[in-house]
Amino acid sequence: MNLICSKFALIHKEYEITLVPINKGQRDLVEPECRVVPIDRQWRGGFIDTFFSWLKFTTLIIRERPNVIVLNCALPELFASLVPIPANVIVVEHSRNPWSGREFIGHLVRKILKWRGAKFISVSKHLGIWSLPEVECATIANPVFQGVRRQSDQKRKSITRLVFIGRLSADKNPHEFIKILEDTKFPGLVIGDGILLEELEELARENSVIVKFIGHQVKPWEFLEEGDLLIVPSKFEGDGLVIVEAILGRFPLLLSDTEEFRRFQLHQFSYCCTTKGFVESIDRFATNIDGLVPSPQAVEKLERERSTISIIDSWRKALSMSVAEQ
Repeated sequence: MNLICSKFALIHKEYEITLVPINKGQRDLVEPECRVVPIDRQWRGGFIDTFFSWLKFTTLIIRERPNVIVLNCALPELFASLVPIPANVIVVEHSRNPWSGREFIGHLVRKILKWRGAKFISVSKHLGIWSLPEVECATIANPVFQGVRRQSDQKRKSITRLVFIGRLSADKNPHEFIKILEDTKFPGLVIGDGILLEELEELARENSVIVKFIGHQVKPWEFLEEGDLLIVPSKFEGDGLVIVEAILGRFPLLLSDTEEFRRFQLHQFSYCCTTKGFVESIDRFATNIDGLVPSPQAVEKLERERSTISIIDSWRKALSMSVAEQ
């Protein structure tokens, strides 16, 4: 969201943009060019920390009286549903189940937001609005900042290491990545953090898998080396930003054969249905990693779809409509 807020603030100076990060975290790849008011909740904070964070959020909303509030994930949705004043709200849908593990609360929050007249925007055409299938929504893709591009003249043509980038959660399916490492005997690199970290480290030890966990990195693509192959074994995705960045960066990859991934129009052999499928494809291209680099057509298609100027203009229209309806 930093990129959207920053570019929007620079292009459309008639709008006053305020970015409100709820949780404390590492600095983003894109430095905000707009006003930032952090809430500073501890990640995975308990009830008391969350309650006081809600108070800070509510105080900010009452003081600022914004024309529009854009909610970018589950916790801001919860906070906004409890704000005791009318607010013009836009909810951005990023995944199939943004309230995974907290579905009851999520259903309640979404019903409250719908009842209060919230509008919904999905980041991908294949995503409906979770818990509210009857709701119509617009689609505005996520912009992508990909400053790292794989060199096309790399001397090493063989696969030497498998790489996983993403949150360590059930939907990203990192357990399958460990299984693929076990079956192929390749070393691995995991870039990301999440609730499954300790479990995955233990699984790797038990199966004598050589893998390095380096946690969340602001610039993950800078850690990739010649001979690295990206593996995306996700069960489902929202927008698939890791795949988008990989394609735009011309990095070789294999990914799950899911309906939402098919929209990227990669080579047929880039899609794998099972662990065995991943292993067979890795064996097939073991000495020809360049064969798994996205085609120029796939890259050009994404470059058109993810034009920052086009996405900012779509947001300008959405915000203008929302303000006009007040």
